Order: sequence, then C-alpha cells, then structure tokens
Amino acid sequence: MVRHLDLHQDPFVDAADPASLASVVDAETAAIIVEPIQGEGGVRPISPALADAIRAACKRTGALLIADEVQSGSFRTGTFLAGPEFGLTPDLVALGKALGAGMPIGAAMVSADVAAAVAPGDHGTTYGGNLLACRAALVFLETVEGGLLDSLVQTSEHLFAGLRALAAQHPKVIKAVRGAGLIAGLELATDAAPVVNAALERGLLVNRTSTTVVRMLPPYIVTASEVDEAVEILSAVLSADQQ
Repeated sequence: MVRHLDLHQDPFVDAADPASLASVVDAETAAIIVEPIQGEGGVRPISPALADAIRAACKRTGALLIADEVQSGSFRTGTFLAGPEFGLTPDLVALGKALGAGMPIGAAMVSADVAAAVAPGDHGTTYGGNLLACRAALVFLETVEGGLLDSLVQTSEHLFAGLRALAAQHPKVIKAVRGAGLIAGLELATDAAPVVNAALERGLLVNRTSTTVVRMLPPYIVTASEVDEAVEILSAVLSADQQ
C-alpha cells in the first residue's frame, strides 16, 4: 500500500492502480510511504509500474520517499534493503524486526539531505542508542556479512524451488508463490487459516495474512533439510485438506 501524507483526502492509494498516484501527489504532499514488499498485505512485491509511478511523482513534486523496510529490510529478501531492487532510492528508511536478531530494536535511516535538515531535538526516542540493542544489531550485521548471507541466498533458492514444486502438486489450491529471500507467501484459493492451524499441529509455524495467504518468515539460519521438512508438512496438510 502507498500512503501520501495529506490530511485532506484519503491517504491510501491502491497499489494495483499506479496511475492514480499522479492524481493525488502534488506540491503539498510531504512524502510517499511504501512497503517494497507488503508483509501483512500478503507478501506482495510492488509492481514495476508502481515503482515507476513513485519515482515520477517524487521527481515531479519534490515529495520525500519513505520506505517501510521493517519486514523486508535487514537482509530478509537477500539484500540489505528491498527497495533498491525495485529501483527506489528512499530519503528515509524504517528498519526493525530482524535487525536485532531477536532483541527489540528499530532504526531510522535518512539521506544526507534529510540529515542536513534535521536539528537536535527534531527527532528523539526514549531508548535511542540503547547499548544492548545496538550491540545485538552490530553482531547481527557482522554475522550476516561474515558469511551467513551466502547461506541465506542458497537456502532461499531451495525454499522457492520447493514451494514452486508444491504449487505444481496442488494447482487447484495454490494460486501463486510470492516473495524473495526468506520471506515467502502462498496465495491459496481459500482461507489460509485451516492450513496454518493444521501445519501448527504438525510442528510447523507459519501464519495467515490477507485472508488467503500462508506467510513464511523462517530464521536466517534455517537449513535446506529444515526447508524440506516444512514443504513436506505443507504438502501433507494440503493433501489432507483435499480429501
């Protein structure tokens, strides 16, 4: 979903209608906020047309681009940020979740131009610079860049190969496989809740988003054998559901 900060009209634009962005973003628009890959929205990457529309709107009006990378960032998609993979160069980026490797932390990254416009006191936080959280984030970054990223990318390829094979086995149930890196979504033809519950009973933790999507966010240290086990469980669940 794309959001433009204008309190006088609906702040949301349908991501499936890129052309509508031009009609609502003007010189009074402060910023456009976008999730490069919608997490809660069903693991939906933005389209190339929407990325083009965002770039054009920002260039035309001077609106800032804010990327919500709380779920897609911190190497979750196989690269540090997902936005650049769509040709987006954000002015501000929101990070969190994986960044702390289990330790609660959030971070706001800003461009040099935005940083130059911010004075002390303009932005603050109660726990900003928390030593424990920041140290956890540093260890996470060092670990990923120290070799874990290569493993993550390889495991991602194995995961999506398995999910595509699963979709081929259950074409009437699985409508699409989406995602990147270690964020994946199975779009089902029906409500995903029964599949999520049945998978949990078999020891696999996945969740439901956007009603019909089974979302998977495995840890970065997941192995190929664990991926195979997860795919086997999903296959068993889907097979049982069709009986």
